[in-house]
Amino acid sequence: MTKVTATSFIEVQVFEVPSHFVWDLVQANYIRFTRANVPT
Repeated sequence: MTKVTATSFIEVQVFEVPSHFVWDLVQANYIRFTRANVPT
């Protein structure tokens, strides 16, 4: 993924395979969410 500076977007880019950075963020968020919702 790249940083883009634009005043108006008219396109959407879909990544079929996310970058490792994005995948790590998704996994970390999932782990935090599941741990926060474990009944005590």
